[in-house]
Amino acid sequence: MFVVHLYCGNIIYTPACGAVAANEHGIVAVEDGRVKGVFDRIPSAYEGAPVTDYGDKIIIPGFCDIHLHAGQLPNMGIGYDCELIDWIGKYAYQVEQSMNALGFAHRCYAKLISDLWLNGITRSVVLGTYYRQTNDLLFQMFMKSGLSAYIGKSVCDRSPTGVADETTENAKQDLLMLADTYKDQKGLVRHILSPTYVPGCTPEIMEFIGHLAQEYDLPVTSHLCENRTEVQEVHRLHPEAPDYASVYREYGLLGQKTTIMAHCIHTTGHEAELLRDCGVYVAHCPHSNLNLSSGVMPLRKYLNMGIRVGLGSDISAGHTLNMMSTMVAAIQGSKMRWMINPQEESVTTREALYLATKGGGSVFGKVGSFEEGYEFDALVIDDGNLYDFTDRTLWERVERFIFRGDDRNIVARYVSGSEVARPQL
Repeated sequence: MFVVHLYCGNIIYTPACGAVAANEHGIVAVEDGRVKGVFDRIPSAYEGAPVTDYGDKIIIPGFCDIHLHAGQLPNMGIGYDCELIDWIGKYAYQVEQSMNALGFAHRCYAKLISDLWLNGITRSVVLGTYYRQTNDLLFQMFMKSGLSAYIGKSVCDRSPTGVADETTENAKQDLLMLADTYKDQKGLVRHILSPTYVPGCTPEIMEFIGHLAQEYDLPVTSHLCENRTEVQEVHRLHPEAPDYASVYREYGLLGQKTTIMAHCIHTTGHEAELLRDCGVYVAHCPHSNLNLSSGVMPLRKYLNMGIRVGLGSDISAGHTLNMMSTMVAAIQGSKMRWMINPQEESVTTREALYLATKGGGSVFGKVGSFEEGYEFDALVIDDGNLYDFTDRTLWERVERFIFRGDDRNIVARYVSGSEVARPQL
């Protein structure tokens, strides 16, 4: 069945990085959740199809958050006087351990999913806890929500803080059970393998995860070159490896399957080339990087190299799920780098919107654009309260929403062609 969504106002279309085209009277034809085309008027073939008219509101693709920690929601806004390793020991591990209680985990996950919906994050890559039972719970709750996610059990069988959260054998058993349970899950919610980071994982468990990724055809997500102390620890633990990224590559965890690496701040030239050549997605987490004094990722360098980049909130090292705020932080961080090195051009607002939509959306397939064949993930934006008594172009309205808007401006959310109401969990 064809469904035609009529937007008498505006539609934003992101066909390529940095390119944003607008149709003042855009009509999107959607069939089986996918875009069939964008038109200036209703084609004769679609006459009589259901129509939704959003008037002068703005329509943009749904936001994609490709790096966040479900078990750390209670810590948002806390502990940012620490750097990464100290923060993990004092804050992250403590709240993760409390997620072993199903009742507490349910309350936190319900809040997380509701806030993702509220902020227009239609798809996300979610690192769960160290406990299989609460990861099962997270899967089930996301399946009820109507939102899309890759969900993975965090794995940590060693730790530089001296506190390992699980044994290697228990981690293997849990990972295998999750892989078997969700191996046939092909809907909006799917399984991803998520070792925490190299200092938190023994060679034995990393080798096991690499084999599991191949056997079950699973994507992988982890952290890379986030903090200088972390990088030094990797060199101490793996003196045989030329660099941090090469450790992942050795164990089959860098591009052998779809791979998302968060942060990637302190990469060497060789590591950046590996990210590009292996087709790795970089999850840029600007709030987290600044909050824990980790650094400012070389975003322009990666884009110029052709490395695939999306945005991540990285809660709770990041303090908000507001993707507009994350876009602004990415822009401002790149401007800081430009001020230090004028040859490193800052990114534009159009590029930031691309990163928040199609850049991260491509992790999930054809997602994040209104091109033909793409899944119809969309946000309907009412920017009336941002009106400044001046006629604005479509792009100026979008730019103003990015810099000044919040969840109150989002009046409807679509995932794969279906409107999603606020999840009741």
